[in-house]
Amino acid sequence: MRFLAALASVIISLTAVAPLAAQTPSVTAEVDRSSVTTDDVITLSIHVEGGNQASRPQLPLLDGLVVMGSSSISQISSTNGRMVSSFLFEYRLAASRTGDLTIGPISVSVDGVQHLTRPIEIRVSAGTGTLSVPTPAPDFDFSPSPDTATLTGQDHFLEAGVDRDAPYLGEQVTYHRRYYRAREGVGLPSLFLRSYQPPSFGGFWHLDLSDEGRYEVDAAGRRYEVFEERTVLFPSLVGSVTIEPAVMSISEGLGRPSRVLTSGEININVRPLPAGAPPGFGGAVGDYSIQATVEAARLSGGDPARLTVTISGSGNIDALPAPDAPSSGDWRTFADGSDSSFQVLRGILRGSKSFEYTMLPNVDGALEIPPISFVFFDPGSESYVTVSTDPIAVEVEPGSIPRASAAGIQDPAGEGESTGPSVVDAPWELRPLAGPLQGRGTGFAGSGWYLALLTLPALLIVTFELVRHRGTLATALGRARRGRSAVLLDAAATDLSPGQRITAVLSARLGQPVAGWSSDRLAMELAGRGVSPDLVSEMFAVIELGEAGRFAPPGMRPDKVDAGPDVEEVVRRLESELE
Repeated sequence: MRFLAALASVIISLTAVAPLAAQTPSVTAEVDRSSVTTDDVITLSIHVEGGNQASRPQLPLLDGLVVMGSSSISQISSTNGRMVSSFLFEYRLAASRTGDLTIGPISVSVDGVQHLTRPIEIRVSAGTGTLSVPTPAPDFDFSPSPDTATLTGQDHFLEAGVDRDAPYLGEQVTYHRRYYRAREGVGLPSLFLRSYQPPSFGGFWHLDLSDEGRYEVDAAGRRYEVFEERTVLFPSLVGSVTIEPAVMSISEGLGRPSRVLTSGEININVRPLPAGAPPGFGGAVGDYSIQATVEAARLSGGDPARLTVTISGSGNIDALPAPDAPSSGDWRTFADGSDSSFQVLRGILRGSKSFEYTMLPNVDGALEIPPISFVFFDPGSESYVTVSTDPIAVEVEPGSIPRASAAGIQDPAGEGESTGPSVVDAPWELRPLAGPLQGRGTGFAGSGWYLALLTLPALLIVTFELVRHRGTLATALGRARRGRSAVLLDAAATDLSPGQRITAVLSARLGQPVAGWSSDRLAMELAGRGVSPDLVSEMFAVIELGEAGRFAPPGMRPDKVDAGPDVEEVVRRLESELE
């Protein structure tokens, strides 16, 4: 094995001509304090740095802790079309018992790769019995306005809406989904399960504003706990666009039937932008300002000017078009790329996008980078607006531009005035090449022995592992020949706990391991495959009772936790509905 490792190191050194991979994304978790009482609220923060796309964290089973609320702040940057996300997820937790508690590893998917955080230890002591109620996240602007026509005092209610139903094309629309749960008569929070299926938002560019806000409100004669989620939308189609209903499945605990809540669909009439857009308009909608800077105001030795044009404001930042490059006979301008960053502040998507340019002077002396204009449509004033940068003075050291013609170039007929300062066709005295350009040889990386040497370590490692694990592979192949039915029979073995047996059955039927999945994720997956909400509720009830039987003190274990018929019936029905 040492020989293989050494050989692989040599090959990796030989192939180091390739660009280095991007920095690995990092996912970390921490709490604001590790020693608390049962009166305190703990803030659990999960930081995700790097990567292009990050999922919401999958929290483990929080034994002795209850989630009181959550929120998130996101920042996304884009460089030359490559987006990198930075997220902060916060969960407010309250301890339901004393002792040493552990928050297990938290799973976050970044660019399709699962990352796990380190476990966190918390010591909880007894408090006075009065819980310190957490305040809402400062970035979440709560403004509940329930639909009183349909919220008539129900135990559960789901609504969805938008802040404007007749936006202009490209104007920001904020979509909200609110789930209302009556404060009394809805079961214990620890046994409460819910799964949410958002709309697809076809016809919109969209970005989640917050993970979820939680607060209380009085409506329809009752006190409700409200769970709110918002999404920023930018319409990309003109005309009537429909946002399909949001769907939520809820289960209130053991022995209680599941139910499905559905909001109404939302119809939006997207208006086209007014006619008469000025020249240079590229489709930007929002409210923006523009600024231009250069790295150095004095150039020497033929150095280029590095120009940065930054557009800042509110709107669809990442979709902003590039402004027209500065035009002047004194400069040759080359676009280098763009970089953007944005975040949601007080419900509005704000940020900036920078465009980089390399500008080569054609002449020396006192030059000027002319003003750069940017045109956008402002929905607030319903008008087109043009903003411009100030001109930038740049001093080019005299004599640093070779063969610059101060007199300019005459017209082809030899008549008329000069066209102004310019550069002759071959300022650097390049000699023409006789014959076509040709490369010599195939190079180091193009030879056949190089490609063979590159693949040798992988072949050796695969061969070594196949030989080392031939017994395990033979066993796996034998099980595969017995078919899925044998796997399910093994999964239903009575020496396993109810949770383990159900997990094994689901893993076999779904074709992927489900151990470690959150309850919400598992419920949504089963609902998507046609499993009835009642069966999902019974399945979780069997798992909870089984876990209680395994870990509760002997005198407190529920009777008949391991009773075969209940578990067998759930397993049988799961197999039937997942066929």
